[in-house]
Parts: sequence; structure tokens; C-alpha cells
Amino acid sequence: MLNMTFASVLVGLPAGAGAFLLVNPKSNRDAGASMFLLLYAAALAAVFALFNPGGKILVGAIWLKMPGAFVLGCLVGGLLGWRHRRKGKY
Repeated sequence: MLNMTFASVLVGLPAGAGAFLLVNPKSNRDAGASMFLLLYAAALAAVFALFNPGGKILVGAIWLKMPGAFVLGCLVGGLLGWRHRRKGKY
């Protein structure tokens, strides 16, 4: 449980925020911020998946949880941004 919290905070939150800003930008600055957040989250997920295959950070295997948190964060952030944009709340 602690590993999933760790993965969701480090990777899921930036991925979700980046996907939300990518789908629902308010200015050109939001597009740059979304790319930075998505690249940060993807790089962190890749580091944990490729360079830490044992996943022994806290307890248990965390290497599969990081890419899963990235995908889930992008999905949730993208869906929320699409819903927000569709309702016309700018």
C-alpha cells in the first residue's frame, strides 16, 4: 500500500496534471508546462522500470507500479480535462 502511494505521488500526480493541461490548455504556457510534467513523469517511470528492476525501495516490487501509475494518471487527467473542456468552463 505504501508503494502505491509512493508511485502515485511521484509519477501519477505529475502525469495527471500534465494530461489535464494538455487536453484543456488556457494559454501557450500551459502547453509547455504539460509537456514538462509528462516528460518528468515518463522519465521517472522509465528509471524505476529499467534501472531498478528489483524494485527494492521500500518493500516489494515497485518497478511495475510506476509505469502503471503513469498510464493511470494520464488517463484520469486526460478524461477530466476533456470533460472540463466539453462543458465549456474556460
